[in-house]
Amino acid sequence: MPENKKLLYILCDIALVINVSRSIDADAPTSGEDKRTGLLVLDLVKHVCCTIMSTIITEDRLAIVTFSDGSKALQLLTEMTDANKKTAKAKIEAMGLESCINLWHGLRDGIKLIKNKANTELGSSLLLDNYLPKNHCKIITHICLIIFVLISSSISAL
Repeated sequence: MPENKKLLYILCDIALVINVSRSIDADAPTSGEDKRTGLLVLDLVKHVCCTIMSTIITEDRLAIVTFSDGSKALQLLTEMTDANKKTAKAKIEAMGLESCINLWHGLRDGIKLIKNKANTELGSSLLLDNYLPKNHCKIITHICLIIFVLISSSISAL
């Protein structure tokens, strides 16, 4: 809990839903067109995951789901003690590129893990993906992602 007891902290259940398909086997974006860092998009995603973990407290729970042609739960909802953070970080660092992409499997399994939460007031599935829709698909993609956010939010309210 926060050191300042006057602050309100809402315990969280978070599912990281991570794309590990070959689609993120690309150079990480930089501010200059000709600049190369040697990092892949997957490296940035791993960094984001570790940053999220560093902001949560022991009583928060974290799940990790990866997806490519299917999905895998690398970690079920687990309280984030220091030891569990170390284990989760090792799982994230060990993630490698797999085959093609099936976004919906990852979303489905991320939602399932959060849906059965018991000890927190807030549950969220965070999608970590590099998907940039083509112009003719943008509206459909945005509608689908809005529906996903609404489903995730309604799970939080249950």
